[in-house]
This record gives sequence, structure tokens and C-alpha cells, in this order.
Amino acid sequence: MDHAIYTAMGAASQTLNQQAVTASNLANASTPGFRA
Repeated sequence: MDHAIYTAMGAASQTLNQQAVTASNLANASTPGFRA
């Protein structure tokens, strides 16, 4: 049971991190010289 919870939380953490990276990239897309 605990292993399933850790796996699910790890996946949720990864999803939130990827969402933050995508949001940052979109926010900076119009910045001159920005590369994702």
C-alpha cells in the first residue's frame, strides 16, 4: 500500500514540475534571446 502511495506522489510531483517548466517557458517565450 505504501509503495503505491509513494509511486503516485512521485508521479504527481513530476507532473507539477513539468507544468511549472512549461509555464515558465510560455511566460518567457517573447523574451529576446530566451531559449527553452
